[in-house]
Amino acid sequence: MPSAKTAALAAAALLSATAQALSTGAPGRQVSVRFQNWAPGQSDVVTIASEGEVLMDVGDRVGVKIPRGCKTGICGTCTLDLIDPNYEGTLQTVRACCTIVQGNSEQRDLVVDCSRMGGSEETPSAGSDPMARFSDGWENDFKPDYREEQNDQLYQSVGIGDRRAEADTSMSGADFAVEATGEDEATARMRALLAAQQAVDDDVDVFGGTNYAAGPEMDLPEITPGDFVNFSPDAADAADAPAPQPQPQPPAAAAAKLAFGATGEERPQQPQRRAAPLRGGGGMSASQARREALSRYVKVPEIWNHVQLDTYMRLAKQLRVEIQQYHDDMDLNRAYILCKRFSSLAINCIPKHNAYNASKYRNDKLWLKREAGNSLSLLEDIVRKMEAEELAKRKPPAPAAGGTRVDLSSADSVAAALPTAAGSQLSPPWRDVPKKRPRP
Repeated sequence: MPSAKTAALAAAALLSATAQALSTGAPGRQVSVRFQNWAPGQSDVVTIASEGEVLMDVGDRVGVKIPRGCKTGICGTCTLDLIDPNYEGTLQTVRACCTIVQGNSEQRDLVVDCSRMGGSEETPSAGSDPMARFSDGWENDFKPDYREEQNDQLYQSVGIGDRRAEADTSMSGADFAVEATGEDEATARMRALLAAQQAVDDDVDVFGGTNYAAGPEMDLPEITPGDFVNFSPDAADAADAPAPQPQPQPPAAAAAKLAFGATGEERPQQPQRRAAPLRGGGGMSASQARREALSRYVKVPEIWNHVQLDTYMRLAKQLRVEIQQYHDDMDLNRAYILCKRFSSLAINCIPKHNAYNASKYRNDKLWLKREAGNSLSLLEDIVRKMEAEELAKRKPPAPAAGGTRVDLSSADSVAAALPTAAGSQLSPPWRDVPKKRPRP
């Protein structure tokens, strides 16, 4: 066990070596640190720091308050410029909260330029909190990117007759005065719009359509065609029809709610028109009443610019195939509904998409114009067949040869014209049918 004298000699030797190292500037011991530009009008502050100290702690010790935030170097609040002798006097950008003072053998000052910190410590406030905008009620003020600026037009109505004043769109402009015979007002307007669009934009010479798969089911808002054209029915109906009465206009508040997307409320249902009696009763014909009832089921999707135009083109191609199938099967009701839906989609909706005039859709654009014209012709054929069906229902049966015309206005006259069971001389039909010979 060493004696007390030996321990005292060892301690004295250690203190002597430490003093000698400090006096000669041995690396890793003490470093001269100079803070400059730390406050306006203040001179540089020079202090002695030990190797391994944090630069921010050295500044706090001499009164240089460096701004701080996370104390991990992530936020960048304590960013400073450092001239380190160990790196040939080059300027470095460091974080004071996590920068360690390093010694150097040349006893040169470690210069810290504090001009970035502005001379005062930052005080965290609610404005600098990145989560402050997600406070109470932020959902009401939040607006996604696709709703900003030019995309606000996505939420305008696409009902028949709704037009925006855009000079670069062939669907805009003044109302068309159309004299239509044998077709309803919506069909007449579609034909006029198609003719105007074809005259303005007819620059496609090559057609090569694209085969698309059937699109997904879409939630389609319900619309009702409006009275936007000068329509005159055929001569027979015009002779019996009363003079048109002016329709009362809704107030401004009620009219604003009729536009799709204007409010979050459900659109109020318009009162249904009562089908008047047939000819001579002072109203629409049976065929017109039938088409009026079917028009309530015509649904057209709204056009969203953030949805690719291919989606709407697939929907149009699928509708066109279904229309032809229903027409061939003589399902006139479904064919009429889908034909009106396709015409509205092709004439009033798809041309409003921002990508409609892009070069990649030139062939699809030509197909859409051509099929829109074909659908209008098909719609007229469907209307003629509907009128023929209604006429066949109203036409009384022709009397038998040599017989008399039976009055069908009352049940008594019909019963009197029927032969009685006792006076009937007609043989049962099965007596005149030859029997089948049995097979051998």
